[in-house]
Formats: sequence, structure tokens, C-alpha cells
Amino acid sequence: MTKNNLVYALWLSGLFGFANSHDLRGSEIRKSHPPFDWSVNQQQASQAEWILNELTDWRKTRPRGPLKALRVVYFHPSDRPPLKNHLERWNGIMGDMQDFYRSEMERLGYGKVTLTLEKEEGKLKMHQVRGKSKDDGSYTYKSGGKIREEVFASLKEKGIDPNLETILIVCGLSKTEGKKVTIYSPYYGMGANHQRGICFTADMEWLSVEGLKPDPSKTILQVKEHRGYEPFSLGRFNTVYLGGAIHELGHGLSLPHNLATKREALRGTALMGAGNYTYRKEWRKEGKGSFLTHASAVRLLAHPLFGGTVHGSAIANEV
Repeated sequence: MTKNNLVYALWLSGLFGFANSHDLRGSEIRKSHPPFDWSVNQQQASQAEWILNELTDWRKTRPRGPLKALRVVYFHPSDRPPLKNHLERWNGIMGDMQDFYRSEMERLGYGKVTLTLEKEEGKLKMHQVRGKSKDDGSYTYKSGGKIREEVFASLKEKGIDPNLETILIVCGLSKTEGKKVTIYSPYYGMGANHQRGICFTADMEWLSVEGLKPDPSKTILQVKEHRGYEPFSLGRFNTVYLGGAIHELGHGLSLPHNLATKREALRGTALMGAGNYTYRKEWRKEGKGSFLTHASAVRLLAHPLFGGTVHGSAIANEV
């Protein structure tokens, strides 16, 4: 048995052991399945088929809960409005992330399973939060805790318990002067499990799904984040910062850093490895892009945001 297979086996044993201890029907259903020999079935497709069958049966034993979706918050300082076209751009960005997860889950044999987004009139719902402080240096890369408190207070006023939600906070903490971009936003996760999670990413006016595609204009941006200004092509800029956004969202969904197996690595770079630097590179024919490892996919299968209920997923959704 390989190390990855052992991880899957232990994780699934724990999950279904919990289900068995709480629901006799789950135990009865699983007794009808023949034992799965991990030492013999080392092909990913065989593992996926067995895992999906087990998860599907487990889901049948669980009561259906209310719809649960990712909460996306747009945070901006008190003296600055959200950045230009933020709603339109992030509707496209989050839709692309859904497409990525959907295609990767389908490739791995789990059907069209993807992230559930909160929608309003058919478009991404963004909870806009105006900060208490001005854009005068009060908010920096290290301000995650401060912003978290302000966002949580705003959500509680709406009757939302942030401690029971998975939240992506998009921070309008950057300045764009033509092709010069300065970024001073938190860009990290702050803890997660299958019931809650929080992560931060930055918004910039040059960010968009279109920016991931070939750029006939050959635009070069000068970008400053942690060091001095550095040149970025428009494509590389969007790969790094949208790749960073979906990578940090992975942490918000409780995914740890990981590496690909030798066989998986033939596809490119694992999203939760260094995949934040290769996201959608293949669109521009600049090399292999990012992909979801089987280990990450298995963890997401049991996450409520990939099933639309509070109890997790095993059935493809079309959200």
C-alpha cells in the first residue's frame, strides 16, 4: 500500500466509522459492499469508484440540511470605495474557480462536483464591508485579525454567524496608477475545518479572468507587494494573484499544503503545492498549469460547500 493510499484508507475509515456509530442504516448499507483491497487497487480510477460509492451510501444515511455556500466578502477602507468593476470581475473570477474544481473533480472520477457559491439574481453575492479605518496605513498585510473582527461584526448584524461559515474576504487594499500596482492586503488563511474557515485575498483593478488569457497588447505591469516593484506580464500577474486567491481559498476549505505524486506531477503543479504560481498557464501555452491532487479532492468531497448542505457531499452538483 502506498503512503497516499494509506492516507485515504485511514481518512475514510474514520469518516465512515463515525457514520456507523451514529446510524445503523449506514452500517447495513456498507456490509453489502465487498471489501476493498488497497494493496491491489492502486489505480486512481478504481480508488475513486470505491470512494464515491462509499460516500454516496454514507450520504443516504444523513438527513438533508439547509443549503450552505461560500460567503464572499468585499472589504474596503472607510475613505475609499470598492475598486473599479469589482462585482463584475469577481463574479467572473469565482465562476472560473468553480469551473476549475468541476473539471478537476470530473477528471478524477467524481462527477461534476464543485464549490457552491452564494448567488443573488443569478450572480455572485458579495457582502460589502466598509472598514472602520482610513486608507492611511491602518490596514496592511498583517491586518488579518483586525479585518476579521470588522467583517465578523458586520455579518453578525445581518444575522449570519461567521463562526459557522466558510468566508473568503476579498480586500480592496491596493492602488493602481496606470500600469503601476501597489498591494498591501492580507493574503493568507486563518484556520479552517469542515464547518468553518476564513481566508484573505487581494483585489486589484487589473485582476480578471480575461487577464489569464493570451494578451495581444503585451502589457507589462510594475507590481509591488513585499519587495520593490517588479515587472509582470498581464498573464503572469493574473496567474500569480488569481492562483493565489484559489490557493488561499483551498486553505479556507481546510486543505493543507501538499505535493503531487510522481504520476500526478506529470500534469503540472499541485494547486495546494506551488500551484498558485501556475494557475491557468496552459491557457497561454506557457507550460503546464495547476491541478487538484487526489488527496485534496477526497477531502473536498466531504466538505459541505461541495454538496450544498451542512453534511457534506458525495453526489455531483451543478451549482
